Amino acid sequence: AHNNTVEHTFQADYATPLSKTLSMDAGMKYILLNNTSKSEFYTVAGDVRTLDAGSSLDYKHSNDILAGYAELSAKLKKWSLKGGLRYEHTWQNVKYITGVGENFHLNYGNLVPSGNLSYTLSEASNIGLAYNMRISRPNITMLSPYVDQSDPTALSYGNTNLDCEKSHNINLVYNLFTPKWMMNLTLRESICNNAIESYSFYDAKGLLNTTYGNIVKNHQTGLNAYINWNATKNTRIMLNGDLAYVDLKSNALEMSNSGWQSNVMLGLQQTLPLNIRLSANVMTATKSYTLQGNTSGHNFVMGSLTRTFLHDRLSLSVMAFMPLD
Repeated sequence: AHNNTVEHTFQADYATPLSKTLSMDAGMKYILLNNTSKSEFYTVAGDVRTLDAGSSLDYKHSNDILAGYAELSAKLKKWSLKGGLRYEHTWQNVKYITGVGENFHLNYGNLVPSGNLSYTLSEASNIGLAYNMRISRPNITMLSPYVDQSDPTALSYGNTNLDCEKSHNINLVYNLFTPKWMMNLTLRESICNNAIESYSFYDAKGLLNTTYGNIVKNHQTGLNAYINWNATKNTRIMLNGDLAYVDLKSNALEMSNSGWQSNVMLGLQQTLPLNIRLSANVMTATKSYTLQGNTSGHNFVMGSLTRTFLHDRLSLSVMAFMPLD
């Protein structure tokens, strides 16, 4: 079995001032993404191997994306405003050379708006309110109608009717930049009403079917924090963390799950004699929630010693990693 992916990107951008306080950016981007996957299954009888074409799979997947955007920016005294709109059109073609999958073609477009309003509090700090919509396209595994029958009691296949996930994100941001401190605090709200999730059901023959659907509502409210303190010339202390409340619900599956989840990294960077750099980090993460349960968290410490030579052209590092119970 082997997979191969080739991507080509073409991009053109244009920016111009319209007045002393107003400017415009525009551009286009074209992405050609070609993916091939081939898996061969054989039946063996003695020394004879025979290709099982029904169980084998060989397909080509082309994914072309054309995007155009325009953004207006305005600045008036301490206020800054940006508003933009992007249109993305996607063409997807899948052709099965070997296997029982059916060829299919998808053709769809999405409008993606964004906006940002910020206010300068001082030379070292600002506050802002931002909105953007993000799209996440289903991958070939989620889309492919190829039916995997390797398990005689179960079937698995994709869904060619899947839509892009559309997430609406609202962020309230505070930034501080001084020689000693660098801080970013973000209070965020994320809403996705058509998240893709795999689900299973039994058909009339008693076989377990597993496929995908836009069947989940995913709402998250959280706080992200990044704090960097240059305590001395040779000492830097960092904190990077996230705390969020997750609410997942699927009316189609009559299931829901919710709870608090977080992850935190506390780090120290110290320059020692002989220009040796010490880095030490403590990382912890609680369990994270999925629609049907949760994934376990983790705790560990990691440290390293690094020395550079030949004017930073060569570096030598010693690293250690230890999980914590």
